Amino acid sequence: MKFTEGAFKDWGYQLAREEFGGELIDGGPWLKVKNPNTGKEIVIKDVIADAFLQQILLASG
Repeated sequence: MKFTEGAFKDWGYQLAREEFGGELIDGGPWLKVKNPNTGKEIVIKDVIADAFLQQILLASG
């Protein structure tokens, strides 16, 4: 992972914790945030782009 990608990922997790009260799931790095409108949990995860795109292609249609 390039430094800028890692820094952006870290910033996103930090923002979710500080601004939206994100809580670590099983010690992190994934977070959960409660939707104030529905009360449901939103899970914040990251994935390497190559794996993400592969999953889309394999699971399409």
